[in-house]
Amino acid sequence: RLEKYMEQSLLKADGVIAISEFTGTEIETLFHYPGEKIFVTHLGIEECFRKIEDEEYLKNTLRKYGIKYPYILYTGTIEPRKNVAQLVRVFNICAKDLPHYLVLAGRKGWKYENIEKEIEISPFKQRICQLGYVPDEDLPFIYNGADIFVFPSLYEGFGFPPLEAMRCGLPVLSSDRASLKEVLKDGVFYFNPFEETDKDIAEKIINILSDGVGREKKIEKAVQIAESYTWKKTAEKTLDIYKRIVNGK
Repeated sequence: RLEKYMEQSLLKADGVIAISEFTGTEIETLFHYPGEKIFVTHLGIEECFRKIEDEEYLKNTLRKYGIKYPYILYTGTIEPRKNVAQLVRVFNICAKDLPHYLVLAGRKGWKYENIEKEIEISPFKQRICQLGYVPDEDLPFIYNGADIFVFPSLYEGFGFPPLEAMRCGLPVLSSDRASLKEVLKDGVFYFNPFEETDKDIAEKIINILSDGVGREKKIEKAVQIAESYTWKKTAEKTLDIYKRIVNGK
């Protein structure tokens, strides 16, 4: 039904605004929509996602959620598309050599049950903390308390969570699928979830946590990239697209 409505909308549209080049290509390929009528406008990141200096407030927020240090963080919907089951398996390997907990922040989504089973059979399930939905006012503190952010998603039209983590000064290890390399650029470490084994990815996490110099250089670059995504730029570019469509350009 959604595909039918999408096709009907595209037939009436004078133009389409896509949130990434990847999404634009998907629209052009799947719906045979003219590429010259697709305009890409990246989204913005809220300014609340930043490095937090108030250590006491940070600790109080983490204590409210029962989060223990140190921890590896994932945020986003808990569903198969996000590849959280693989993250749990990777954590099982990391946990043998690291003291870290795994914190999963996000609401339960489609086919969540399969991921729950992966958590239940984990030999380190006592070190896996599921927060559920976290409101925006607390989320920056959850980012700030983590040692690393891991985003194994298989399909993203844009990719808010890793950008939020980058803006908070976290080292990020991300899947290289869909729009992620386009949006995150060279501000994060990457892995291929289809070609690299769970052990390979676990080794990357351990290496990132141990390589202070390489990690700090990547973080510095990441903050610059994340701060370049502003809603002001999104609004200005969107307005320009409206004008171009109205004027037939």
